[in-house]
Amino acid sequence: MKSRAAKATAQTAFPETSPPPEEAVLWCRDVCRSLGAEEGRVEVLRGVSLMLKRGQSQAVAGPSGCGKSTLLYLLGLLDRPDSGEVYLQGRAMGGVSDAGRTRARCGSIGFVFQFHFLLAEFTALENVTLPMLRLGRYPERECRERAAALLEKVGLADKSSRLANHLSGGERQRVAIARALANDPALLLADEPTGNLDETNAAKVVDLLLGIAGGEERAVLLVTHNAAIAARCGGCWTMRGGKIV
Repeated sequence: MKSRAAKATAQTAFPETSPPPEEAVLWCRDVCRSLGAEEGRVEVLRGVSLMLKRGQSQAVAGPSGCGKSTLLYLLGLLDRPDSGEVYLQGRAMGGVSDAGRTRARCGSIGFVFQFHFLLAEFTALENVTLPMLRLGRYPERECRERAAALLEKVGLADKSSRLANHLSGGERQRVAIARALANDPALLLADEPTGNLDETNAAKVVDLLLGIAGGEERAVLLVTHNAAIAARCGGCWTMRGGKIV
C-alpha cells in the first residue's frame, strides 16, 4: 500500500504541458504570487503545482507564513497568480473576466473559513439560502427547501430559525459548511476550519468535511497547521517557503 506521501506525490506527477485530465476538479500548474511593492515585495508562492480529483480529500499543511492561505485564495479564484495557471473543472481561469470568475466561483466552489462569516442578523436558514438566491439557479421556494435539507445534513434542523449570533461556535461552523454546499459545488475549500473550535466540535467539522468528499464525490482541499487533522485526509501536501515540499 502506498504511503500518504507517495499518494500525494502521484497526484502532482503530470506532464507540465498537458491539458488537465477529465477527472480533475482542480488543477494548478506552476503558480507564482508575490505580495507588496518595490523593496517590500515578497515572493509568497514559488511554482506550486497540484491536482485534485472528484471524491478526494487533501490537506495542505505547513507553518504560518508558508503560503497556504495565499494558495487557497488563488485556487478559489479570489485572487490571480502572477504566473502559472489555475484550471477549474478543466477550464483555464487566467483569461476569464472578473464577472466570469465570480460566476464560476459561486457555482462550482464552496468556502469554509476559520471565521464562519455568517450574517449575525439572519437565521441559520437564511444564511444558507442566500448563496442560492444570489446565483439564481433555483426558484426561491426550492432554495429554502434545499437550505433546510442541508441544515438537517449537518445536524442543525432544529436550529434553522435561530439567529446566527445565538448559535454556539461549533454550530456556526456547521452552518457555514451547509452554506458552502448550497450551490452544489464540485470543490470545497476549507481554510483552518477548526482553528477556533474545541476538540469535540473540531472532530465533528472534520467528520463532515471528509464525509462530503467520500460520500458525495466532491473534491475537498483543507488548509491546516494541525498534523492530526491533516493525517485524516486522503493525502497531505506540505508547504515550506512558498513551495510544496
